[in-house]
Order: sequence, then structure tokens, then C-alpha cells
Amino acid sequence: MRGLKEEARQRGVSDKVIKRALKGVRPVPQVIEKDRNQPEFKLTFEDYMKRMVTDHRIKLGVDMMQKHEVLLRQVSEKYGVPEAIIVAIWGMESSYGNFMGTWDIVAALVTLAYDKQQPSRAKYFREELINSLFILQDGHASYDTLRGSWAGAMGQCQFMPSSFRNFAVDFDGDGKADIWTSPADVAASIANYLAKHGWKTGEPYFEEVVTPKAVKPDLLGLKVQKPAGEWRDTYGVLSQSEPATLPPDCLASLVTTDGSFGPSYLATQNVSVVLRYNKSLFYALAVGHIAKSIQTASRT
Repeated sequence: MRGLKEEARQRGVSDKVIKRALKGVRPVPQVIEKDRNQPEFKLTFEDYMKRMVTDHRIKLGVDMMQKHEVLLRQVSEKYGVPEAIIVAIWGMESSYGNFMGTWDIVAALVTLAYDKQQPSRAKYFREELINSLFILQDGHASYDTLRGSWAGAMGQCQFMPSSFRNFAVDFDGDGKADIWTSPADVAASIANYLAKHGWKTGEPYFEEVVTPKAVKPDLLGLKVQKPAGEWRDTYGVLSQSEPATLPPDCLASLVTTDGSFGPSYLATQNVSVVLRYNKSLFYALAVGHIAKSIQTASRT
């Protein structure tokens, strides 16, 4: 790791941090095993929703909305992101802090950065490793608390080290962006991530729709945006709700799940923003459903 240490030193990581963080670190075979054995099968949208959008997760989300009502309102007002969206992502990422991972982040990233069978990813994980050293140097976490998933995602919002350095927020003002134990910092960091990636304040998220039997393939996907009114009047895309969620002038894309067999949605720009958090369309749609359920339950 001599080259890594020198690069970290040249970029501003102190010798003290480099020595302490990397002392005795060796590749972790269990990380390689996890990486090699990721499930290859793909869930249907229905199965994914059953697994992720559970009554238990929604109930915990409602509890979080009530417990942190004032905090979430403050965060929402500052960043322009709805409380329910913040809480939904919080629940999806770590079940509100119950499942953050206990892997040593530095050791896991060393393992992935020096995996000879995956050289194309070495640069990415090497960069994440150096970012993790800066997190230690800046005092946001200690050597004992820098824990997370085997792939390097950290804390209750599961940020990679680079995302942490770009988007993590010290909202409670204690001098640290503590995404492991501070609800204020977790909520603000999620909201800041979305805001910085273009969240449109006040714009709806999505609308479940019924489509005509024959929809041209070139109309599908997030790259095609049309006003919701045009989708309805010109293409016969009808809302499942009454009245329709999206105003006529709201730009949206038509997306389908499981080909033509699953539900279809008109998705706004805000769905694309959540896809920057996680690239799975199923994930982004699940966030919307959880947020909607939490919001509805919180009003009763």
C-alpha cells in the first residue's frame, strides 16, 4: 500500500492518520466473498414491493415523523424536501438506523481497492478509501466507529465516503457530521443530498396511471418528459387517483415496471433525483409509496 499512502499524504492526509488507520490492515476474505456472491436474480416489482414496503417499515416511519416532528420540519424548510421523503429514504437505507452494518470501513475499502480480479473498480474504491481517511482526520468519526456495509456505505443514510464529504451535514452544531447516531445530521444529510442533486421544491413525486394497451416504446423512460396534461389528453394515460396528483403543466416521464405486466407511473424530476441516491427504479418508486403511506398515516 506504499503508493496509496503516498497519494493520501500528497492530498493532505496526515502521517498520523495514515499510520493509525492503515496499521495492520489486511484484505478481508469475507468482503471478497460477499462481493463475489451478490444475488444475480432480479425480483419482480411486486415481490420487491412486498419485501421493502412493509407495514412494519411504514409504522416505524410514522413513529419517526412523530418523534422528530420539529426537527424534520426544520430540515424540510431549509432544504425544500418533504419530511415523508426524507423519512422514507431513511427507512429504506437502514431501517431508521437499525441496520447500518458493522464492517470496518477502512479494511473493507482496502480489500476492494486491491482486489486483483476486479481491477476496473480499483480506482473507485481507492478514492473512497482516501475519502474515509479524511473523515477520520476531520474528526467526524473515530477509528472504532467508522463502520458500515461491506461495500463501504456508512451510517443511517448509507453514504459512501465521497458522498459523506460532499453532502453530510452537521445540523445539530456539535462540530461533527454524525450520520451514525445523530438524527438531526442524518435527516439533514439526506435532504441536502437530494437538494444538491436538483430536488424541485413543491413538485409532486409520481402518479400511478393506467396506460393504453399499445404504448410506443419510444415514449417510455425518464429521458422523455411531457406535461402531465399532454400524457392524459394526447396519449390516453389516465390517473389511478381522482383527482389526478400531477397538475397538467407538470413535466413527467412514463415508466413501466416488469414490462407491460406491472404498474405504470408518471414520474417527475424528483424521481430522477432519488435515482441519484440509488440507481434502481424499483427503489425510487418504493420510496414514493412509503412516503405516501407515512404521510397519510401521520394525518390520521
